[in-house]
Amino acid sequence: MNKPPATRSKAEAMLIARVDDMLNGHRRAFTAFLTEAEQAILRPLTARREDAVWYGGYPGAERVMLGVFPHGAADMSAFPILPITLHLPKQASVTHRDILGSLMALLISRDSIGDILVEPHRALVFMTHAAGQLALSELERIGSAGVVCEAGADLSSLPVQQYTSREATVSALRLDAVVAAIAQKSRTTAAAMVSAGLVAKNGLVLTEQSARVESGDKISIRGYGKALVCDKGRSKKGRIRIEIRKYL
Repeated sequence: MNKPPATRSKAEAMLIARVDDMLNGHRRAFTAFLTEAEQAILRPLTARREDAVWYGGYPGAERVMLGVFPHGAADMSAFPILPITLHLPKQASVTHRDILGSLMALLISRDSIGDILVEPHRALVFMTHAAGQLALSELERIGSAGVVCEAGADLSSLPVQQYTSREATVSALRLDAVVAAIAQKSRTTAAAMVSAGLVAKNGLVLTEQSARVESGDKISIRGYGKALVCDKGRSKKGRIRIEIRKYL
């Protein structure tokens, strides 16, 4: 189940207080990049605010900033986001995790990095201005592959999210059963992972083993990555067939 306000962590309470100050201030202000879980916590605060805008550098971004524009219409170009294009060698096999690790090795904080979109020979990374400038000057390798960094990105042809796909069957579309299928663990182990707070659905950590999973939900499991779950109907034995698209 979702954590009620009374059980917010100190970090969550501080985030809410900081954004509340932004919303009640009288100047333009922006957060760092926010996770899906942080967005879910904050969106009720901005539900009726025309001066509050969410943006991650391109339409449909997962990791976004919250911008507050108290005086006039929102200006997307004002968001402190710098897209970076990484040109990779043809033979390189580079993943999202490889790029994130190389950036964080430069002591760039995670909340300074937005979405990372990877395709063969190219990747787009959305970063804060300061972090992007550091990457442009310091990032020379991703793992063993050399990389050329270029400020800016062609947003008309965004890389498609890469994933591996496989099918599985579950007895019910409940969280512990789906987690067991994704992680390829026993139902008992999966239930323990859920209870321990290691699993999130669409960015929100859930601890209720029987929580409903819908087709199109994104399930994140700490240590196992993120997967999109798609309902594929019933098997001949009456079990539910699901496609598991695990993001690379």
